[in-house]
Amino acid sequence: MWYAGGERYEPDAIGYATSPDGIKWQKHSANPIFVGQGGWEGRKIGPFTVRHVRDTYYAFYNAMDEQDKGDGVGYSRIGMARSSDGITQWERHPDNPLIDLGPRGSWDDHSVYRACPLLSENKWLVWYNAARSADRKEAIGFAESNSIW
Repeated sequence: MWYAGGERYEPDAIGYATSPDGIKWQKHSANPIFVGQGGWEGRKIGPFTVRHVRDTYYAFYNAMDEQDKGDGVGYSRIGMARSSDGITQWERHPDNPLIDLGPRGSWDDHSVYRACPLLSENKWLVWYNAARSADRKEAIGFAESNSIW
């Protein structure tokens, strides 16, 4: 299991745990296994949705930058990383963030987060939450990529 942990309202890092029965969990000794590296992911690292494809683990995650929108957190965007074992040596996609904020005044100019990826016919289909700045109204967005990476 990959899980987000940290402050009360927004997580700071990703941990990993295993369980033989789904009841008792053992945290990995290398936790946290994924933390922000500054820039667009300089403040927080949020949900980490992992998909195992062939010999690679792909994670879609949201991160918040160091800017303050007046609510104590930065702008959230969605990125992708991969690892051969799902625990160590995470490599971030060179084009991160893959799903960025929309232009000012658009339905997704405040934040994009909570990616739900699906791999279908060698392309990623991703549903995600987004919100606009004007009234924080949330909606579901969709993005796709013709490349697995």
